[in-house]
Amino acid sequence: MLSVSRYKRLQNIYNKHTLLYEISRYCYFYAGLGELLFLSALSIVGERENIQLHVIFFYTFGFCGVVHMISNIFCHAHSLYYLNPYGRIGYYLKIISASLYIMSAPILVGSFILYWKRCLTWGK
Repeated sequence: MLSVSRYKRLQNIYNKHTLLYEISRYCYFYAGLGELLFLSALSIVGERENIQLHVIFFYTFGFCGVVHMISNIFCHAHSLYYLNPYGRIGYYLKIISASLYIMSAPILVGSFILYWKRCLTWGK
């Protein structure tokens, strides 16, 4: 709960979206926790052991990562972290990295579809 209280303490007093900020704060925590859990599950269940479960864990990990990044960007923009000298640079870097992460999602989906349709059927 450290990250939840960290953004609570550093909330900007001029923030007009307090309910959305609170929801985003908890999404940040629980999506980050889900990201860690599904990354652990992804590491435990190998691709060769159970490929369906491995793919489910992978996509859930990716979804939790996207939710975590978006809620982190929102919390950062409405907290005292956004202030100068380094707050805006960190904010823009978070937007760039989240955009690149989201733009890579169709490539990953396409790769898994090709792997399922071509490699697995040819190997049997």
